[in-house]
Amino acid sequence: MHAVIDRVGCRDADIHSEEMVDCLRSLDTEILLNASIATKFGDIAHNIGDIWLPVVDGDFLPSAPSELIKEGRFAKVPTMIGWAQDDLAIFTDLNITTAEDTREFVSSYVPDVTDENIDTLLSLYPVSDFAVEESSDLPPEFFRAARVIRDILMVCQPIWYAQNLAKFGNEDVYLYDWNQTILEPLIEAVNGVTGLGPIHSAEFAYIFGNLSAYDVPGFPFEPTPDDYELAHRGSRAWSTFANVGRPGLEKDEGFGEFGPAFPNEQDTYIYVAGGPEEGFWAIDGQDSTSGLLAQKLRERCGFINSPEMIEQLRH
Repeated sequence: MHAVIDRVGCRDADIHSEEMVDCLRSLDTEILLNASIATKFGDIAHNIGDIWLPVVDGDFLPSAPSELIKEGRFAKVPTMIGWAQDDLAIFTDLNITTAEDTREFVSSYVPDVTDENIDTLLSLYPVSDFAVEESSDLPPEFFRAARVIRDILMVCQPIWYAQNLAKFGNEDVYLYDWNQTILEPLIEAVNGVTGLGPIHSAEFAYIFGNLSAYDVPGFPFEPTPDDYELAHRGSRAWSTFANVGRPGLEKDEGFGEFGPAFPNEQDTYIYVAGGPEEGFWAIDGQDSTSGLLAQKLRERCGFINSPEMIEQLRH
């Protein structure tokens, strides 16, 4: 906000004063939009471009989100939260090739996390866990960095929020991991890289039941019969959730077995949508599957969601 104010010349009043508001309101939308674009940072050190964020104001947001969640100060409504299997790969630096690159990338994203905790965090993600498929142009360290950022932002915080929703009496909490995409040929055509996997928003084509929205002249469009089938089931699951508050019904054409994430105090269940291991699985134990077991969510999220890390992650 300070950067925008400087850009448009509203410098003569205090930023929180009515005079400042009047100065900004005297400018048209195009001037303010162009100022916000010109002063925006989109790198990893500036939250991947999400810099216009709410702050604790003592009224509308009376405390930090983590404090509100720990105290149960939230609406208790049916909730479904999820992520894509390779969610933030599209936002990860394609030049990452070494462990030092990974450390610098992660440290830039979470600058308030201590060096000691960065060491501990990275030790939970050995590069040996990220063998590269033949279809990918990118090295293991790239996927290691992408997974660390994915878990910090897209996976572990939602799981922690979901756990607290359930703790305070909301049994209708559902988690999903989207593991199928039609975007890879398009990404290769645009970015020149292969093997990024199901990235952020990969589920949109399916849950809105409209793969054809991605059939753009001049770009590859290569859906398979499995993609069309998943679009039918995925859109049915989302409309069912909107209608009755749960994404699956018995004998349903959607995700019929998709149940609550916390059937008891010990286990966490996630619905894997699409891919070779679709189904409702525990994150570990005998009711899990190889794809979820490989993600080590209990161990990794246990550290990321620890009180000390929550404080240093600033949420």
